[in-house]
Amino acid sequence: MKWRSKTLIALALLIVSYSGWVILLHSGALGEIAVTEPKNCEKITVSQGAEDIHADKRSGYLFVSAWNREPEIVSSSTPNGIYGFSASDYSKVEYLSENGPEDFNPHGISLWDDGKYKRIFAVNHKSSGEHTVEIFDVSENHHLTHIKTVQFDEMYSPNDVQPVGPDSFYATNDRGPSDSKFSERLVIFLIPMSTLVYHDGTTGRTVARGLTYANGIAQSNDGQFIYVAETATRNLVVYRRDANTNELDRLESHSLNQAPDNIDVDENNLLWIAGHPDAFGYMKYRKDPERGMAPSHVVTLDVNTGTLKDVYYNNNDQISGSTIGMAYKNRLYIGSAHENFILSCEL
Repeated sequence: MKWRSKTLIALALLIVSYSGWVILLHSGALGEIAVTEPKNCEKITVSQGAEDIHADKRSGYLFVSAWNREPEIVSSSTPNGIYGFSASDYSKVEYLSENGPEDFNPHGISLWDDGKYKRIFAVNHKSSGEHTVEIFDVSENHHLTHIKTVQFDEMYSPNDVQPVGPDSFYATNDRGPSDSKFSERLVIFLIPMSTLVYHDGTTGRTVARGLTYANGIAQSNDGQFIYVAETATRNLVVYRRDANTNELDRLESHSLNQAPDNIDVDENNLLWIAGHPDAFGYMKYRKDPERGMAPSHVVTLDVNTGTLKDVYYNNNDQISGSTIGMAYKNRLYIGSAHENFILSCEL
């Protein structure tokens, strides 16, 4: 019987060693990226936790979601909510969601504009522990009027949202349906517990499974494809979308040199992806932003050719823990879940 015990112990050690190697490999701790910094960067003070950015590219106005995730560590004199400023004038940053829900802590945001309706969709993590998507009408002066709260059972841990109509959207569940802390620990072992959900304006349902920490989500300009950042496995996943049924068919995934966060799609259908080249470093920084800095990294991905290009990389002194990199005109706008500003750099 001793040989069986030894065999089981050896097998267990092999599994643990292999798991450790996979975790280390996907963390990015072994990788190295050359410093790449665009010129003429400047900080635009917004509010603590300026995590996601979306541009109204017809008017040149930028919307920013801001949520202070560590009020006990970092104090803020400005409220959580959605802010905005013109790409041509950084001097006036406005608080836009004064007519929003009372308990509003926005995460991922996105804009819907079909010429008739112009609306902001925002993931909201309520202080009560509930998770919703809030929908706002956008006025001519860019201020927001809250019109609808969406909540359904299959949307239990939303991270980001992508509208596909004035009332319909996809959203990513970044963790599993079990206890959030337990699910977050399982992510480290690359267990695919994340899902994508769809809401048609009336009811919601799950449309894709088998993702490992689904994070940012975006849509191709023609609406035929949905892109999802799979943070834990450092992949960008591409789905073909059926516009009639809104079902998704997984086509391919592209390997990245970072743990991707949010995605922006420019007018040429080029994907701009911000993320974390060192996942362990980011996790330490996220736990306590005052301990140190986390590298920021923005890449572009051409999904037609698979070409990946480093656009911005900074190790520790301009902005920490980049979560969004959005290109508009000749500028790159970078946000972070733990900073109180947006970094604007010349491209």
